[in-house]
Amino acid sequence: MTSNPTEITDELERLSRALERIHACWRRELGVSAYELLALLHLQDGELTIGELGTRLALSSGAMTGLVDRLEDTGFVERTRSRRDRRRVHVTITASTRDRLASLRAEIAAQVSGSVDASAAAALGALADRCTTVAEELE
Repeated sequence: MTSNPTEITDELERLSRALERIHACWRRELGVSAYELLALLHLQDGELTIGELGTRLALSSGAMTGLVDRLEDTGFVERTRSRRDRRRVHVTITASTRDRLASLRAEIAAQVSGSVDASAAAALGALADRCTTVAEELE
């Protein structure tokens, strides 16, 4: 295990490229763009306003409106107006979208679990925990 920052960065970039290949497969499977997939992944954790989602994706309100329009038109998400403030629009993924994403994730999990032994699986679990911590610190 390395503690060299350059080597760690190199490995994280390699992991990022691997995840991008997985996401490219998911985009083809779902028929969505890169930003549309990112929006769906963010919405897995619960509803967000269009503004909150735009902030997470670093997109303007105009771009977000078009993105959410496309996702709604294809049945991936639903919009609801806030009861407290009618100007706020909440976006949620549909149950069928949640199920499709879970199925895609399960396929990857099966591939990973089939290709690593128990000690490697434990190491991957520890790495996932640490990645969560780092991601939270970077947000």
